[in-house]
Amino acid sequence: MQSHTVRNSLSFLVLLLFLSHIHAAADIKQGGWDLHLTGFVRGAATPVYKVLADEKRQECFSNSYLEGNPFQNPERERRLLEPNFGTCSIATQSITAAVASWTINCASTYERTKIDTTNTFSEDGMALLTETTTTNEKGEVVQVRVLQDYKYLGACTPRMSNL
Repeated sequence: MQSHTVRNSLSFLVLLLFLSHIHAAADIKQGGWDLHLTGFVRGAATPVYKVLADEKRQECFSNSYLEGNPFQNPERERRLLEPNFGTCSIATQSITAAVASWTINCASTYERTKIDTTNTFSEDGMALLTETTTTNEKGEVVQVRVLQDYKYLGACTPRMSNL
């Protein structure tokens, strides 16, 4: 049913918004970062992408936060997705110093979900794009797109969220 698909897709968007602070890479600089996050959704009821979230915040990345290279770790993302989307597997992955991308496919009793992630890194910034397509047993499709743009600011300040 579409409401189940929409609910899970919206749950995924909320999960991404909540977990957006988790993404980092070992080669990303310690210090302050400016984040602009935008989330969009479309489906049968909304055939054109609709903005669901648009937020800005500043975050402070510590060395301990950056350990483990989760920005370039599709297995970590797969484990985070499984509680909400059923059994998940990594279908493709390509990881370099400049770009990390992967596709994760998930299946539950009611729907199939495909998550495409592309993380792009530069000296003073990074961009994360996650596109999710969920199809229920009736063939109804909901798509969620989340874009996170990070810009390096330098030293952390007391007003930043500490990660």
